[in-house]
Amino acid sequence: MIMANFFKNLQIFLNSRKIFKNWYSYPKLYYNLVKDEFAVFETKDNLQIKIRVDSTDLMALTNVWMIKEYEIEKFHINKNDIIIDVGAHIGLFSLLVSKSCLDGKIFSFEPIQENFDLSISNQEKVKQLAITLTKYLKKVDAQMPVYKSTKQKVPWPTSILASLN
Repeated sequence: MIMANFFKNLQIFLNSRKIFKNWYSYPKLYYNLVKDEFAVFETKDNLQIKIRVDSTDLMALTNVWMIKEYEIEKFHINKNDIIIDVGAHIGLFSLLVSKSCLDGKIFSFEPIQENFDLSISNQEKVKQLAITLTKYLKKVDAQMPVYKSTKQKVPWPTSILASLN
């Protein structure tokens, strides 16, 4: 079991060389050798990904970018797609699909303010839209399709999206 984990980790470390320009930061973070509050990874195609050092962000980065848990056979992101990332955490999936969804739209929703703030710093490309939609969602009770303040029905997303254009 120990050897299996060793080889699995080694494979992940080696994969980091294919994805990140500053791949050498990955093992340092993994082994808690970085004392800064944040670390920034720069992908080979110049995306910058900021993560918190003392958190589960490295695990999320590993799952999304290195293990590629969202890579599913027969599921492809096209350049004109509309992507909705609900529970966006720090925006790792949104950043990943932004490489393929060049002319489409990516909507990221994250209710936890600290994660949302980091997501915004990671996603300058979708910053204003994410802020607008998150402000809208804070008015809505997620358990009931009504506004918290007025108890009126929430409009379907198509009408929300149309009002943002």
